[in-house]
Amino acid sequence: MCGFIVLCQIEDSSVYGSLYTGAIVGYGALGSLIQNCYNEGAVAAEKGDIGGIAGYTGGDIRDCINTGNVTSGTERPPASFIGGIVGEVMGSVDNCFNSGDIRHRVAGFTGGIAGFHIGYDDITNCYNIGNVTAEMGFAGGIAGETTYGAILNCANTGDVAMPLTSGGFTAGIVGFGPSVEYSYNTGNISGGSNASGIVGTITARIYKNYSAGNISGGNTSNSAIATLISGATGVAYNYWRTSSAPRAVDSYLGPESLPARVNEDVMKSESWITNTLGSPYILDPEQKYNSGYPILSGINYDPTFLVAADESEEMISGAFNYQSYRNPESGREQEDYTSTYYYSDSYFSESAYVYNQSLATMSLCLALSAFGSNEGGMSSDRYDPVYMNKAKNAVDLLGQIGFEDIEANYDFTVKPDTDSIGLVMGHKSIVVDGEEYTLITVAARGGGYEAEWAGNFTIGAFGRHEGFAIACEKAYWQIVSYIENCGIRIKPNIKLWLTGFSRAGAAMNLLAGRLTDDISIAERHFTEADLYDYCFEPPMGALEDRTLREEKQDAGYMYANIHNIVNPGDLVPKVAPAAWEFDRYGTDENVIPKLYQIGNAADYAEMLIYYNNLDTEYVRGSVVSHEGKEMNILDTFRGADGETLSDYFDGL
Repeated sequence: MCGFIVLCQIEDSSVYGSLYTGAIVGYGALGSLIQNCYNEGAVAAEKGDIGGIAGYTGGDIRDCINTGNVTSGTERPPASFIGGIVGEVMGSVDNCFNSGDIRHRVAGFTGGIAGFHIGYDDITNCYNIGNVTAEMGFAGGIAGETTYGAILNCANTGDVAMPLTSGGFTAGIVGFGPSVEYSYNTGNISGGSNASGIVGTITARIYKNYSAGNISGGNTSNSAIATLISGATGVAYNYWRTSSAPRAVDSYLGPESLPARVNEDVMKSESWITNTLGSPYILDPEQKYNSGYPILSGINYDPTFLVAADESEEMISGAFNYQSYRNPESGREQEDYTSTYYYSDSYFSESAYVYNQSLATMSLCLALSAFGSNEGGMSSDRYDPVYMNKAKNAVDLLGQIGFEDIEANYDFTVKPDTDSIGLVMGHKSIVVDGEEYTLITVAARGGGYEAEWAGNFTIGAFGRHEGFAIACEKAYWQIVSYIENCGIRIKPNIKLWLTGFSRAGAAMNLLAGRLTDDISIAERHFTEADLYDYCFEPPMGALEDRTLREEKQDAGYMYANIHNIVNPGDLVPKVAPAAWEFDRYGTDENVIPKLYQIGNAADYAEMLIYYNNLDTEYVRGSVVSHEGKEMNILDTFRGADGETLSDYFDGL
């Protein structure tokens, strides 16, 4: 399979294969995407890569659900990989759920979500409740083995088992891997040579995890957290339930703190969850999902296939307008373009930590509508009345989807200057789990902004990118003023929806970082999970201060509620350069194939023309210190797999 498979549902069926076997995809190529797919049928194969959704993929898997049992045969190939979602994967795995039982009847790699993860991307926000049984090898509630990527914000409640006499590692999260963070296990782990609650062997980072399941039956060792911590440099804030295992770690080669033992009643208490464990862990409401043990705010514990969810929720669809291409030589006004949007209040019912492609698409519609309309043309007069109506497309779209008190700020009603930022704001009442919230949206002008474009180059002598920081500060106080003016029409409980494109995306990214730290604005309070920020092609305006980032991670802040939708081959999101220690908040969501393929050769050829135009003698003379060596500034922009952009395009 090459390309994309989205919204595929398999029911009342079973699949039996040979080498690459999955209910949706047998073999997925590099750069492919499998998203919003559902399988409830049994999947089985004699050998090879076997998964409830995909056997093997070189691309990404997101928002998929498997409820069918997955089973291997007894033929013994050189290697065999089996997982509830995917047998073997190179790309990222995000927001996936498995409830089917996994049975691997030969030696290999077995996981509730993925059997074997071979790439540099991560497994995030995944949840397994199925039981995992393996004959030998590496078995985990989330993955059998990860080679380079981390496991972040994942949960396992299924049991993981091997025969008592077999060799291998059984673990609540992963049998072997470099990093496990913000994850927990409450399933019972047994058998193999070594049984452990979180990971068999860890080599880089094991941070803020807990295990409460019983650990037993390992014929060499039984450990609550890890069998072997070897060379890991980030070992901190790990906890295990008293009496669940004889020890926390069997063999520990590292200088950092050992995991702490906690009694069951304390581990389930609100004070310990809030004050000791901290965000992103939260209390299990009414012991609904995890028998009273802490759960993770970034996981969808009631996963529903997207089509079924849309049928039960009110979906609004209609036409919206956005800026047309403006030809200054035409001498006439241009009509704006028209496209279709799909909106539902249900987009805001799940945590902002979860990347919601439907909300991302709607956010792009809103961001495009916030481009300054081309109807009416332009003027050299700052106060020309033509600018009074530039925000009309965003105002109209927000009105269609039920927002009230919609207004454009002053900067959107006059000719833009270098440091202005046009904003459109509105609010509406929504109900989530029976509780009323005021949803406040802010869309920043990311096109048709005339002189604002020059602010991209106002980097400043120190601190954050000066041009983006000025725009962020203006936006913050505009929102404060808006909330105060609306008064009691905005309820105490709020959710925030921010979006912007390019320069506007950079400003909204900085603003979302600040609001995630503050979790309040204008005396209205919210949680990080209630701040939804979707930015498109945002340049980097924050400082890459790694000490601060570590401090924020220690406090439980990962900025995972901030989603940056980027094209990995575009130069704009690489400005200001990382070589100057710039960065952006949140997670980059790469939504196009990361590698050159036959299908996108024409696009890359056109990109190469623009790149070569940048590659001038003057630019070649711009040399900076980057990663311990002197490099041309263009070559500090990274392409796929970390090569320089020059290598990236030369390789095409």
